[in-house]
Amino acid sequence: MNKNIKILVYFFIALSVSAPFLSWLRYAPLPDWFSDASALALLGVAMCGLCLLSIDRVLVSWLELVLLALAFSVLHSSFYGYLALLFIGLALFSILLRSCLSISDADNLIFVLACVVTFFSLLQSLVGILQAVKLAYLFNGFVVYDPKSNAVIGNIAQRNQYANFLFWGVLSICYLYAINKLRVVFAVLCLLPVVLSMSWSGARLPLIYALLASVLVWYWFRKERAQKELGRLAMAVSIAVLLIAIFQIWSRDIVAFLNYMGLSVDVVSGAERISDGGFAAKRRIEWTKAWLMFSQHPWFGLGWGALPRKPQRWS
Repeated sequence: MNKNIKILVYFFIALSVSAPFLSWLRYAPLPDWFSDASALALLGVAMCGLCLLSIDRVLVSWLELVLLALAFSVLHSSFYGYLALLFIGLALFSILLRSCLSISDADNLIFVLACVVTFFSLLQSLVGILQAVKLAYLFNGFVVYDPKSNAVIGNIAQRNQYANFLFWGVLSICYLYAINKLRVVFAVLCLLPVVLSMSWSGARLPLIYALLASVLVWYWFRKERAQKELGRLAMAVSIAVLLIAIFQIWSRDIVAFLNYMGLSVDVVSGAERISDGGFAAKRRIEWTKAWLMFSQHPWFGLGWGALPRKPQRWS
């Protein structure tokens, strides 16, 4: 009985971080409300399942207690009250999860998470390809698209978050190959549409993620050469990084070939945006404002929400 409950808990946890991103219900003034609410609802179901398991003791670290106290202290804030409440809920969920599951359960949780994320990343990549070839309008609103642009944003509807989720899919595919759950040919076939959509999104952060992932995995492999799974993971990540580089660097040639074949595709990769000189120009302005505020009030600051309330003060 406990085993079946745990499997359901794993499944609902995995769904909570993947299925809501497919939501096409995005309306002003809170376009993310449905996806956020469904994610919290799925986590709530998982928490109910955890409550059915036996708990020998509750495991809470001092760091978690300090962070919870900090979150409770800002509940009154008009800017961060909602985020503090969300953080408290997620912190309590993580404490409950760690108290109910043993270390041996972690592998099963990661496996289910990788399978579900892989499935939904493939669906999101299909949505991105439909947006790129201008066929999204045929799905009567079930696929998010902007008729005034060629943005490849998936149903997440935001370029960077879309690329971030697709990179989760890349790592999940690599992990499934590492533990012998995917053959190499099928793993590559799964990587191709995910990496292509990631490139067409125009996001630049996946380039940094790919570099960090390759360095980290190969560092682990050098430390634990005896583990075959780490060797397979290092090889899979290397292939994924190579595909990311190919699709990023030769994106314009791929688009030209597709246009020659009669498909109307007009997208720009993250590498092309970097080569055009665009890299976090607007963000650097906000970072400068934040640094000026910190340098003038380094010890106690100015309170929650001070920067958005008076941005001209640091302009």
